[in-house]
Amino acid sequence: MAVTSSADQARAASRPHDGWDAHVELAATVEAPALARAAVEAALDAHAQRDATLLAASELVTNAVRYGSTAATDTIELNIKRDDDSVRIEVVNAGAAFAVQDREQHDPPGLGGWGLDIVAGLSRDWGIEHNASRTAVWFVL
Repeated sequence: MAVTSSADQARAASRPHDGWDAHVELAATVEAPALARAAVEAALDAHAQRDATLLAASELVTNAVRYGSTAATDTIELNIKRDDDSVRIEVVNAGAAFAVQDREQHDPPGLGGWGLDIVAGLSRDWGIEHNASRTAVWFVL
């Protein structure tokens, strides 16, 4: 099969890795959220939580591109684990941890910073794991 678009490249690059059903490395560019959605969509097929998973994954990858400490050579990792009744997505980028804002702290209210609120509202569980060199944000639906 010929790879004809960047979305096709994301699907083709998806592969099992360290216990994950799919693992994709994305360049930290404005195209990354769309590529992540394509990879998630390919991994999920007709999963019941498909739309919510696509939205939440897109939010996390957007955050990694927008706020992650990524050098030109750094990548964003997207990991996908699926079973019969749930899906777990993990987005990993270089950079130290960040503080999660409360809604009341958004300044000015309504103009951004709502991505993790969306992920929290859609998911059964979510969290942040980090060390000095990387941050992983994950969710389960």
